[in-house]
Amino acid sequence: QPITQWIVNLPTNWQSGHIDAAYYNTASKNVVLLKGDEYLEVATNRVVDSHWPRKIKEVINNWPFVWGDGNIDAAHYNALENKVYLYRGKQ
Repeated sequence: QPITQWIVNLPTNWQSGHIDAAYYNTASKNVVLLKGDEYLEVATNRVVDSHWPRKIKEVINNWPFVWGDGNIDAAHYNALENKVYLYRGKQ
């Protein structure tokens, strides 16, 4: 299913191309999508609030300089640790 049919109010620049990574946050009950240097959270009602997307580097402490602006390859939310693990290339 095209993402534009699944998510309401998806920002225009997110409506084409691909999503780099996604994970489900069991604490917030939201799906988190990462694309380029941005991320957004999608609520269970499939609506994106107007304050999204945000820059990934705004919320990640100690963002690796060598990662540049983003382009995450995969993401994993660990509910036991309440941490998100991001992967890029072999890192």
